Amino acid sequence: MAATIGNPNYQGPFGNTLLHGAVVSGDVREVKRLLAAGADPRIANHDGKTAVHAAALLGHAELYHLLATSNGHLETLLDQALEATFPASDPLALTQPSGPRDKPDAQLEDEAIGRVILPIKRRP
Repeated sequence: MAATIGNPNYQGPFGNTLLHGAVVSGDVREVKRLLAAGADPRIANHDGKTAVHAAALLGHAELYHLLATSNGHLETLLDQALEATFPASDPLALTQPSGPRDKPDAQLEDEAIGRVILPIKRRP
């Protein structure tokens, strides 16, 4: 059956794929068929929504799980969600200088550590 699909990743005028359509209609069998034919659940439409997003938004838990776990896609989704929620979650990214680099790397690192970690008071 899967061989009858020409291009499982074809996008229509709004960027939706066949997988988007199957998810919107809640058709588990069709989603499985499209995945078997090579449909990529990571393809986003013109609004930036993937079939996985559609499954989550519409409350199709079984489809969400099916799509999110296909081809190790769950890890990518979690990384994207973390980055979207906390764009500056990398403490080193917060300490990077934005201007020209006129100091040696070691000095920049020392200054960055001083800003991130509270200085320890030394006893005399």
